[in-house]
This record gives sequence, C-alpha cells and structure tokens, in this order.
Amino acid sequence: MRHSRLLVACALVVMATSSALAAKAPKKPAAVVPAEPVCPEPVAAPPPPPPPKPSTVRVMIPDMSVAPRFDGARTELSQVVAEEAGRVHGYELLSAADVRAVLDQEASKQLAGCDDNSCLAELAEALDAELVVSSSIGLSPDNVPLVSLSLVNARAIVVVNRVNVVWRGEENRLADVVRTSAQRLLLPAKERLPGAVIVTGAPAGATVYVDGAERTSDHQAGRIGGLDVGVHEIVVEARDKIPQTLAVVVMSGADSTVDGTLEDVPIATGWLIAGGVASVVVGAALTGAVLYFSGRGDVAVDAAIPAASVNDVESLRGAGK
Repeated sequence: MRHSRLLVACALVVMATSSALAAKAPKKPAAVVPAEPVCPEPVAAPPPPPPPKPSTVRVMIPDMSVAPRFDGARTELSQVVAEEAGRVHGYELLSAADVRAVLDQEASKQLAGCDDNSCLAELAEALDAELVVSSSIGLSPDNVPLVSLSLVNARAIVVVNRVNVVWRGEENRLADVVRTSAQRLLLPAKERLPGAVIVTGAPAGATVYVDGAERTSDHQAGRIGGLDVGVHEIVVEARDKIPQTLAVVVMSGADSTVDGTLEDVPIATGWLIAGGVASVVVGAALTGAVLYFSGRGDVAVDAAIPAASVNDVESLRGAGK
C-alpha cells in the first residue's frame, strides 16, 4: 500500500515537471497568411490632346495688272493665279475681292493703282497678310505677251521669288502659261511633276533642240521627257529645210505636242540670176562656133553681155530678147 502511494507521488512529480518545462518552452509562432493584394479600381486614360492646329500663312492676291490688249482676260487670269496659290498647303488666301470688302472706298481706289512692292506691302500690313502674290501681263519690246509674277514678303518688303516669261506661242494658251508660271513661283521643284514634249511632222534625220540642248535621240524615241513645267523653246533643223523655232508650254505631268514640219529652202534669187548670165555667155560662144565651122570664120561675132547687177532682173530678162 505504501509502495503504491510512492509510485503515484512520483508520477505526479513527473507530470508537474513536464508541465513546467512546457510552460517555459517558447511557443511556435503561428503561420502568417499573406493578405491578398487590393486591386485599385481601373482609372480611365485621359483623352489624347487635340492635334496642333496647322500654322497658316496669310497671303494677299491682288487683281492682276494687264495691258489693255488683255483686259478681257483679266478676271480669268487672276483666278488662275489664285487657284494655284490655293493649292499650297498652309496658305490662307486673301483675294482682291476680300480686300475690297474690308477697305473703305478711298482705300479701294488706292488698291486699284497699287502695283509696286512697297504699296502692296502697306496694304498687306494693314490686313495682317505676310505674303503678297503680285502678277501682271504686259508686252515685250517685240509686242508679245510678257508674264511677270512675284512673291513678296510683306513684313520685310523683300521679293522671295520671281518668274518672268515671254510667250511667243498662240495667245489662247496664255492661261496655261500663267498657271505654270504660278506653279514655278509657289511650288518647289520637287513638288512639280515634270512633263514632256512630242514633236510631230519633223522630217527624218531632223535635229531637235530643247532650250539649247540637243534632244534628238529622245525625239527619235518618240517623247522628250523630264521637262519642268513652264515655257520651253524647241528648235527643229534638217538638211535643205528652213529651221523652225517653236514655243511650247509644258503642263505638270502631261505631254505637250508641237508641229515640227519644216519647209524646203527656196532656190536663191542670186543663183537664178547667175544662171541667166551664164546662159547668155554660153549662147554667144555657141553662135561663134557654128559660124566658124560653117565656113564663115572670117566673120567677127560680138557677144554683147549686158552690164547687169545680180539684182537687176529686168535688165537680164531684156538681154535674152
């Protein structure tokens, strides 16, 4: 009995000691569960900024100044210049009609007689225009149309570009001359599509020049290409033919045709006269020979050669009578 109580007491001591040790031992930390990330609400992207407004240049285009001979075509030719200026990106046009609409009556009178750069610059400044396209059609010393266009910086009163063209072709092509001249004034060369010329009617073996440069091989191939827009001079030559000089206006990206038919060189009047004198001399010599061989060698034959100049046709005609 006593022995059983001792065993129980020992067991209690062991249990108490284990509890004390367990209490003193460090506790194992609890496993940490990572928190789920919080997704923010989607934010709408800001609208893209509006594209920058293209910068424009205000350009004043007064009416064309023309010689009295071209008064009837003034409005049409002025419109041609305005159309070509309107094709230039970034140009804001201010036509003569627009100018007259904002100017008073007295200023409109001044505009009508305003044809020099300083006068135009003053008007442009009053209308807040930066450029002025000035155009005119006059007459050259040999009485053919002379087309003149200039692009003026109104702020600096400086000519930016100028085109002068003498047109010796048909006047019904004058609008095309003005159009291509405006393109040469306002567009850089890389933006002007080249054109070509086809010469028809030229005789076989003819030599063809364009602006002084020989282009015969291109002509023989059927087409002289790579020409800038505007007026060009074509010269066609051939043996025993009268050379011909032709004016042609080449349009952008198009073929222009000219007639290269040549006329024969006429027989020179001097050669005809020389032939008449020679016939008189030969006739006299033959007469003398006939008389000599017919037994009349003692007869003196006088061949009267008229003293006629190469221009005295009537005297030569009389010599044969």
